[in-house]
Amino acid sequence: MENTWLHFLKDLEVSCFSSGDGMRYAVHEPRSGKIFLTNRTIAQHLNALQNGQTDLAVADQNEMAKVYGFIETVRNASTAELTAKPPFNPLFVRWKGLDLGKYDRPLARWAACLGPFVWPVFIGLFLCCLGLGVISEWAILGAATQMISIEGLATFALMSPFLKLPHELGHALAARRFDVPLRNAGIIFVGLFPLPFVDTSAADICANKNQRIRISLAGIFVDLLIAMTAFVAWYLVDGTFLKTITANIFIFSSLNSLLFNGNPLMRLDGYFAFSDWIGHRNLSSAAAQIFKNARTYCATFGGAGASVQGRKERMYLFYGVASGLYKINILLTILWLTLPRFFGLGLLLAIWGGYAMFFSPLLNKLQAEPVEGKQSYMGRRAVFWGGVLAVTGACLFIPLPFKVTVPVSLDTNGTYAVQTQAAGVLRQISDSGQVDAGTVLFAMDNPVLDQDIALAREILVLANAQRDNVLQRDATQTRIATAQLEAPQKELEVLLVGLEAMTLSAPQSGIFRPSTDARTGAFFAEGSRLGYLLPDVAQSVVIGQFPEDQIARLRDGDPEYSLWNAGDVFANDTVIETRLVQINQLAAETGQRTYQLIAHLNLPPNALHGRQQYLKLTLETAPVYTHLYEVFLNLRRSYLNARIGQGAN
Repeated sequence: MENTWLHFLKDLEVSCFSSGDGMRYAVHEPRSGKIFLTNRTIAQHLNALQNGQTDLAVADQNEMAKVYGFIETVRNASTAELTAKPPFNPLFVRWKGLDLGKYDRPLARWAACLGPFVWPVFIGLFLCCLGLGVISEWAILGAATQMISIEGLATFALMSPFLKLPHELGHALAARRFDVPLRNAGIIFVGLFPLPFVDTSAADICANKNQRIRISLAGIFVDLLIAMTAFVAWYLVDGTFLKTITANIFIFSSLNSLLFNGNPLMRLDGYFAFSDWIGHRNLSSAAAQIFKNARTYCATFGGAGASVQGRKERMYLFYGVASGLYKINILLTILWLTLPRFFGLGLLLAIWGGYAMFFSPLLNKLQAEPVEGKQSYMGRRAVFWGGVLAVTGACLFIPLPFKVTVPVSLDTNGTYAVQTQAAGVLRQISDSGQVDAGTVLFAMDNPVLDQDIALAREILVLANAQRDNVLQRDATQTRIATAQLEAPQKELEVLLVGLEAMTLSAPQSGIFRPSTDARTGAFFAEGSRLGYLLPDVAQSVVIGQFPEDQIARLRDGDPEYSLWNAGDVFANDTVIETRLVQINQLAAETGQRTYQLIAHLNLPPNALHGRQQYLKLTLETAPVYTHLYEVFLNLRRSYLNARIGQGAN
């Protein structure tokens, strides 16, 4: 028995590391993989015992009793970890399939070889992406809308496990870069969805604070490298299939890093780096426990749990609440983006996300409720939640108005558009800026029209000459010749009117902005838009898309308006009149019909030009439950309309 105890003692790995509170001491038990924190004195005694430097006959027995007690605690906890069966969770299974310790040396060589090239490659890719994005006006971002489709979601599901492989390899190489031994790798099945993982927990005792942060962020760094590589590849490849693949890789790798892995509110890489940085490595557990105690304290009216005390506990509570709200926001975002097009699939994704983020962690940490005072505890909780339900039910009857916010802008494609009145080649166009009334905005040439005018003038000259020959000689022939002059004269007049249409002058002073494609020497058809002119007048016309589900309330009611103009708010009397124009088109992405709201405002165009405006409408009032039911009906209607739109295509 003594030999077993000594063997267990020799297997323990004692180390120290720095944190926000100073030096910390840790003991690693290799069989179970558990790590125990202790103080400096016990750590020194453990090292002395392992090296045979302790004389038990003269050692302080009180100190040694503490050391023996700590060793026994470690041993019992490790035994319990190895023999205990975790709660059965069929949708969260961890499979440790590969012992990475066998590959420590080759991975260390790879880490040493790749290390000097990492940052130069990252900076080079970043500059390439920046240049391509500016030149193309970030055209790849338009591909983001394709992710909310059956094809996009399927591509995401197929690619994500493979994209996680280099992510985990980044953690492994960073760990070996700092001589951290690797343990194992495998696959976690979350809701039957496979995700690879690498166990680098030895960094807790083998690496300092800065090294642990770099190991935690290595996977995110690899994700960004992959995203930037896909960004560049999207501009190099041809074909819809390859562009879709590269766009999906870019979107997944970048958004996954920013919204999930790099977010400290999720217990992923960003969380571990953040908790190491602030020196509170048990941030999530402490925040969850404090939040649970505070929730129980409120639910039982002080009968159980504990109130929040002190600044540190308040910060833990704030983190716990923020983390929960962020996860709920993710679920609502999934619902909002997917339900309009994929009603059943969107609901399934939301249920899966709720299970993965909320229910599965609870199932993995299942604990029995305390027996003492359980009846009183449950009674207080029943009273609390009964009160919560009653208040919530009462709030459903609170009357609230329907409000709609419509992003609007000056109607530069309609009311203020400067368009060609005839086809031709652009010869000159006015510079951007303030122009006076009568200023030539653009002038065009049409060689065919010039030839027709020249020919019409020649015909008119011949007709005049013929009339002069018979003038005063024969009255009948004179009348015939005079009548023959009318056709070429009218034709020439029509052609001259067309010539005048080749030049457009400003009817009044204002701000002129030419279109980016209005280049001299280019041919433009009749009705082509060459820019817009905002006149110096007291009223303006704005336009924006209005949601289909609020059309009836707008038409039947008497809404109140307010205009938000880059921070300035204008009251209802600013809106002179409004009208709706239906566009005969069904948007496949949202399933909504397109309506345009055109509003005449009592503001000059120059007060709105170059600024963002929102027109806010306050419609009829209804109870809260009506608003919720309306949201459900709109989602269902949007889904059905989207299916109709896809069928039409």
